[in-house]
Amino acid sequence: MTIKKVGIVSKPKKLEIGEIVPPLLAWLREREIEVCIDKETGAIIKNAEPCLTRNELAGAVDLLIVLGGDGTLLATARALHGKPVPILAVNLGGLGFLTVITQEELYPTLESVFRGEHHFERRVQLEGALIRADEVIASFLALNDAVLNKGAISRILDFELRVNGEFVSSYKSDGLIISTPTGSTAYCLAAGGPITMPAVGAFIVPRSARTR
Repeated sequence: MTIKKVGIVSKPKKLEIGEIVPPLLAWLREREIEVCIDKETGAIIKNAEPCLTRNELAGAVDLLIVLGGDGTLLATARALHGKPVPILAVNLGGLGFLTVITQEELYPTLESVFRGEHHFERRVQLEGALIRADEVIASFLALNDAVLNKGAISRILDFELRVNGEFVSSYKSDGLIISTPTGSTAYCLAAGGPITMPAVGAFIVPRSARTR
């Protein structure tokens, strides 16, 4: 895979971005790599053009560098809308289950990527839709999980789970979590679900942690 254009996405309003991104831009341009940054990063970096929305970046680059934490990575993954753009996730402090590359490892990792020594790991996403009277009210993509509940007020609900139209189980609880293997370390784990390797071809369905 030849990488000619790189996008940079960062955690909004994180002050370290002003110190990290300018030398990264210079480093990439020295190697004749075209660079675009998202508008959130552009709000911090002066004279940093071009700036695109995260949705626009998804279709314009060969590689996305995400600077932040797991939340920034998950938001970026949603913005891809299923486009097969590889993501290099860099953790800028705090506990990160998904952003495993440290700031110190950024440049050595990029060198490896541009030499073609990189390994891509595919992750399954979860697509959900809210349907009422045969009409799609809302739809979304998630890298980690989808949580079904009443909202701000916790109430016991009745759920019925079917796979390809076949009945699997019914639940009486205040919530239901549908998790990908990537999301198994998030709400799924808190609700008693197993930690699952990303390569496992399965979804996990634990009930809410407050199930009665």
